[in-house]
Amino acid sequence: MLAVQGAYVSLALARDTAAETGLRRRLMLAASSFVLGTGIWTMHFVGMLALSLPVPVDYDILLTLISALAAILTVGVAVALAVAGPPLGTKPGVNRILLASVAMGLGIATMHYIGMHAMRMHGTLVHDPLIVALSVAIAVASSALSLWLAFGHGRRAPLVVAAVAMALAISGMHYTAMWAADFTDGGHVAAAGAGAPAIPSGVLAVVVAVVAFVISAAFLLALVPDGAAAPGARKPGPAPVVTVEERDGRVPVLKNGATVLLSQSDIVSVEADAHYSRLFDGQATYFCNLSISEVERRLDPARFIRVHRSHIVRKEAIAGFRREGSHGHVRLSCTPPREIPVSRGRILTVQQTLGV
Repeated sequence: MLAVQGAYVSLALARDTAAETGLRRRLMLAASSFVLGTGIWTMHFVGMLALSLPVPVDYDILLTLISALAAILTVGVAVALAVAGPPLGTKPGVNRILLASVAMGLGIATMHYIGMHAMRMHGTLVHDPLIVALSVAIAVASSALSLWLAFGHGRRAPLVVAAVAMALAISGMHYTAMWAADFTDGGHVAAAGAGAPAIPSGVLAVVVAVVAFVISAAFLLALVPDGAAAPGARKPGPAPVVTVEERDGRVPVLKNGATVLLSQSDIVSVEADAHYSRLFDGQATYFCNLSISEVERRLDPARFIRVHRSHIVRKEAIAGFRREGSHGHVRLSCTPPREIPVSRGRILTVQQTLGV
């Protein structure tokens, strides 16, 4: 349950980063990595507490913390590859999913075996190499399935399905690895550094319970909608119901508490807002319950241009363009003037479109 919960929160955060830029995007990626890393870590130690051995077992503090850090860092690499890898703003292909799944699978395995090495007991611990390899393969394969379901091409599966697949990667690797372990009473401390501080099992149970509570709180917070509107933006209210087919080319927005359909001639720019979007008509901004990709499918590509993964503008509304380092901005012909960022990979397309 801990694994499913942590995976769900992490994947939800990672999906939302597609509509973010700059510092906020990096913070959301870090949050996703932290939630999933701690979810993997707590599931591992709950499973370890379920292990019954004929000798007392304690855990080295330093190695226990290192195992948690290893999980967070390697999972962070995997999430970044899946969500923010090159080319930016595109859905990951097979190669990126494979790289991300290998990073995530190795991260899960690294966390587990460092955590096993943190055990302090009178006895020896030996692993079967073939079953160890099998446990890593399970982690990588299940991670690949989860990442493809969450971020791959085509129709995305419900997030809970991807979270269950991720939980299978975590728990499947853990219990396969436990199957590979052979404990024998050797009458001596098995691992090096036995003099290091250790965590008694009772204290560890409290620590794991607190971490699990933190993950639960994060899960609840992720489901709470943002009630604070951005300065100058209209309050979204209830999401409008789509009552027009896509071929009509009009887009439903919430205006003065009612759903209206904006024609393409009225739309000046579109900005992503997580799973939704905001449409600007030159004077006011309106909430739309469609994603920016769904809005783009309704727009005429001859009249609109995607200048950024989070921004679309109407070509005839562009009054100017300026370059700023590796990025750029287009200026819209409205009062007061408004500038829209242009991503590095789209600068040439914008310049060719404007003839500059």
